[in-house]
Amino acid sequence: LDIGTFNHIQRWQFLFEGARNPGFSTDFCAFTLLTSAPLRLIIILRTFYCMTYEPRNVVITGGCGFIGSNFVNHIHDAWPNCNFVNVDKLILNSDTQHVDEKVRNSPRYKLALADIKNRKAMMAVFKNNDIDTVIHFAADCTSTRCYNETIEAIENNVIAFIELLEVVKEYGKIRRFVHISTDEVYGDSGLGDDESGKVEDSRLLPGNPYAATKIAGEAYVRAFTAQHKLPIIIARMNNIYGPNQWDVKVVPRFIEIAKVRGEYTIQGSGKQLRSWLYVDDASIGIQRVCERGKIGEIYNLGTYFEKNVADLAHVIQAEVDRQLGREVSAPRFVSIPDRPYNDMRYLIDIGKAEKDLGWTPQISFEEGGQLLLPVYSRRQQC
Repeated sequence: LDIGTFNHIQRWQFLFEGARNPGFSTDFCAFTLLTSAPLRLIIILRTFYCMTYEPRNVVITGGCGFIGSNFVNHIHDAWPNCNFVNVDKLILNSDTQHVDEKVRNSPRYKLALADIKNRKAMMAVFKNNDIDTVIHFAADCTSTRCYNETIEAIENNVIAFIELLEVVKEYGKIRRFVHISTDEVYGDSGLGDDESGKVEDSRLLPGNPYAATKIAGEAYVRAFTAQHKLPIIIARMNNIYGPNQWDVKVVPRFIEIAKVRGEYTIQGSGKQLRSWLYVDDASIGIQRVCERGKIGEIYNLGTYFEKNVADLAHVIQAEVDRQLGREVSAPRFVSIPDRPYNDMRYLIDIGKAEKDLGWTPQISFEEGGQLLLPVYSRRQQC
């Protein structure tokens, strides 16, 4: 390879990284001066083919909640050279103990008890920790609460999020921002076997107040990306279950019912079909979105492991009976009034995540139940 070709590659790498990662040029100049030409070429070619973003100092909002804490526990090991600041105001199911003790004691982890709506507090977190990456989980994520406390849901999911975006804009040094959204923004999918999954540019038709707040958040992502060039990527998630989930949610609630062989309360017909994504798969997916996702893009992260709520009860009851050494029993159901409107199905297409991110879920619902039940048993004994 002649020096002219090498310099041409080097210039393109410089331009590519400068556009992709603000603040890159200083690092690149040092890299050029301090490394030999063959080594520089190897690094340049590796970057061209891998194009993996590497964060340094990360804010995780809502990192004491269900999905956020599982992500913190996962990513602490997955990104061993990163520092993390977990920002949480500790409402609803949030608990500092959801973060593993090993992580809480790590010199690379900090907890900031703050509301993302507090601009002064968030700016201090960003500046004092030289933050370059944000993973945004913080939200009021319970559909029932959003029905009953609509204004509070708007405050938590929309107003607070806009305040955070304003801080990111003013701070000016964020290189990657991952916004966690939901498959509920698409609205209802048909129950037919020939139904196609919703893709990222499908029409958005929210059927409940929670989904409406998430669409509002996504709209502001688009506005801030267009106007202020904020480097934001959206991840739309399926129904997630796993350790640390709030016990009002269907999976942990059904586990507790199964232990005592109680009656399963089901809203409406029980035929509502959901795709069940284990939280470990979700954490890896979010990691891939941050590392490999394209700024300004949306990625569906979900699974094709579908079960309706009644079948879910059968699977959980059988697994609990098996782990407790009991004969498998049939669940008993009691119907309770449904929500004002309850989407029957959320079916999404994850082909874009598979192709662009190299991500696909690995854990079936049956496997997830086997992993989860011992966790809930230990929690009950504490």
